[in-house]
Amino acid sequence: RKDLFNAVKGTYVDPDKQWQPTDFPFVTNPTYEAQDGGEQIFKDIELPYTTGPQAAQRIAKLILEKARQGLMATLPVNHS
Repeated sequence: RKDLFNAVKGTYVDPDKQWQPTDFPFVTNPTYEAQDGGEQIFKDIELPYTTGPQAAQRIAKLILEKARQGLMATLPVNHS
């Protein structure tokens, strides 16, 4: 549960505000929110090398999708 989230918010650096950290609009997925009982669970990220809100939102969406759709596979092999 501690690693589960369905929304991502955070900061990027804004060149129009003397390179100060600025919040970008959060990214969420209503399907994931419904799977979590209608509760928004945020992950907070910092993007110190991102200079635009659109790029920050794209990165946040990638982080959200990767976390929710990750797969784990075990492949037993031998050396022969």
